[in-house]
Amino acid sequence: ERSITKLYQAIAWGRIPEALHEIRAPIEGEDALTKLQVLDANSSATHVKLLIETGRTHQIRKHLQHRQRKGHSQNVHRKRDIFRKTA
Repeated sequence: ERSITKLYQAIAWGRIPEALHEIRAPIEGEDALTKLQVLDANSSATHVKLLIETGRTHQIRKHLQHRQRKGHSQNVHRKRDIFRKTA
C-alpha cells in the first residue's frame, strides 16, 4: 500500500493559538482534517506547519478561514498568505 504525506508550511495573517493542533471541519459536505503545529508567531502573523489528512480542494485556506470565523484568530486568511509544500 502506498501513501502520500502532504506537509506544508504557511504564513497566516493573525495569531493562531498554540493549543490548536487540528482543524476538523467539513468541506463541501465531506469530512476534512488538517493537523497543524505553530512554529512561530507574532501579533500580526503565525508560521504554521500543516499536515493534510484528507486532501480536499483548497483545504488549507478553507480550514484557516473556518478558524477565523470561530474566533480563534483574527484575519487569518488573505490572498497574500504564503503556502509552501515541504514534503
